[in-house]
Amino acid sequence: MKARDHDAYLDGLRGLAALIVFLTHVRGEFFVQWADLDAGSHGPLNYALFVLTRLGREAVIVFFVLSGYLVGGQALTALRKRRFSVSDYFAARLSRLYAVVVPALLLTSIADYLAGTWTVARDGALVFGLNLLFLQQIFGDSYGSNGPLWSLAYEWWFYAMFGLALTVCARLQDRTALLASLLFVAAVALLWVRCPLILLMFPLWLAGVLARTAPLPRIGSARTLVAVTSFGLLCGALVLSSAWRNWRGDFAVGAAVAVLLYVLRGAPRPRGAWTVAATAMAAFSFSLYAAHYPINKLIFARWVAGRHTHAGPGQWLQWLFIAVCEAAICWVFYWLFERRTPVLRRILSSFSLRNANPVAANDSVTL
Repeated sequence: MKARDHDAYLDGLRGLAALIVFLTHVRGEFFVQWADLDAGSHGPLNYALFVLTRLGREAVIVFFVLSGYLVGGQALTALRKRRFSVSDYFAARLSRLYAVVVPALLLTSIADYLAGTWTVARDGALVFGLNLLFLQQIFGDSYGSNGPLWSLAYEWWFYAMFGLALTVCARLQDRTALLASLLFVAAVALLWVRCPLILLMFPLWLAGVLARTAPLPRIGSARTLVAVTSFGLLCGALVLSSAWRNWRGDFAVGAAVAVLLYVLRGAPRPRGAWTVAATAMAAFSFSLYAAHYPINKLIFARWVAGRHTHAGPGQWLQWLFIAVCEAAICWVFYWLFERRTPVLRRILSSFSLRNANPVAANDSVTL
């Protein structure tokens, strides 16, 4: 069965991960920390809601593994079929990122200005340029109030290192291989000196590649048991990560997600209304991730007075209303910018030399 038959599984994971990051940040601005809530709010329901809306870190790890699965796995498969094109690969990756990153940076400037928090040190041209080149975390901070942009630097360098490595493999007798080798060494050296954490996280991305390309065993009637076990493994990893809050937890979650993706490769094609919802949510998950934080900061700076110390039904309804409004704004952002990614890709591709057998890429299944 082809990978596209399982897009609903992948869309569900991607959409859920983006939603968790989003809800984590909205809850963090709306309520005080669990320990600071009044005694009447320390019930089991509130505890469960607070736990679910504190998994933003783990959700980013899910994104990394999914990215390796979809982007790296697809590229490696193309290389094995002798259809890998370095120009197509980087055109696809840059268009995917810049279709969202550029408007997200501009949105951040506007939101920070309206919130009254705009400063040259945080929102000036230098920091803007660093984020535009995916050098945040390496030579500076994320742009303005948009803290989640840190992970996009990781994504870009994962793309770049893997793409350069595949270029070397694809052109062993070509001068391009020498140039790609030098660039790969330079990238690793830069990251080792300036941000070794990107190199530390790279195996998580590669775990996604492995989950997409490793041979599938025959498990027959035990398929359901294996799927349930892999999901339980992920739940256990989330518990450990929530307790540890460090790189060990990140790797536990990453390994569990990779195992789940590997198992889902051999699962029957999903059916049902939930697949429509999963596809719709995943469609603007990147926009939701990249645009929500400055919008969130603006709303709470201008229209919400202080964090709540009580978490009752009325407060949760207010929180839900704000979350729905912010998600609607992010959907408009998607409609204006992200959905035009294929147009930007064609423009970038027109400036590059294309191989005779270019890699076949499907923007609908890339992160």
